[in-house]
Amino acid sequence: MDMKNVFLNGDLYEEVYITPPPSVSHKSGEVWKFQKALYGLKEAHHAWFQKFPNVIVSLGFVASHHDSALFVRKNNTRRIFLSLYVDDMIIIGNDFGGIASLKTVLSHCFSMKDLGVLHYLLGIEVASSFKGYLLSQSKYIVDLFAGARLTDNKIVDTPLKTSVRYFLSDNVSLTDSTLYWTIVGSLVYLIVTCLDIAHVVQVAS
Repeated sequence: MDMKNVFLNGDLYEEVYITPPPSVSHKSGEVWKFQKALYGLKEAHHAWFQKFPNVIVSLGFVASHHDSALFVRKNNTRRIFLSLYVDDMIIIGNDFGGIASLKTVLSHCFSMKDLGVLHYLLGIEVASSFKGYLLSQSKYIVDLFAGARLTDNKIVDTPLKTSVRYFLSDNVSLTDSTLYWTIVGSLVYLIVTCLDIAHVVQVAS
């Protein structure tokens, strides 16, 4: 599910003021007090992540000890898992009636859109069958190669010895270190579905 205008749902518990923009008529020296969170306000993230857990916990969910954005509701053999990422959420479980009811309640609390069965989220493609779920980042990899300007290169296996430290052969600094950092950061996220590259990425970083 996708939540619309997510940061506008946050409630402010501290006083925040703003100088009115020049295009709006106001008295000299006048400031305005925020009643709700607003996009661009540094307190908006905190206000939202303070409000949503309060709502979801009131519906019988418990926050995971391992991930503060994962909420679980158990009822005998029935389970519902809700994972929140800013304004996107994944809801899975074997309590189908409970999931439908949860969607209805959340839609009354917030402006939301049901995107249907999960196929793609945060660069991860999801395919499901009766056997389980298959996660893939193939599109993410294609975009990564395009961003790194490596689409014309030939692919070849390059085994690395674990006991050797690697350095630039000519000891010359990279001409574009920002691009290198971006690529390495993207590779770190790629380990989510490609554990076999973990050591190589560790060497690169």
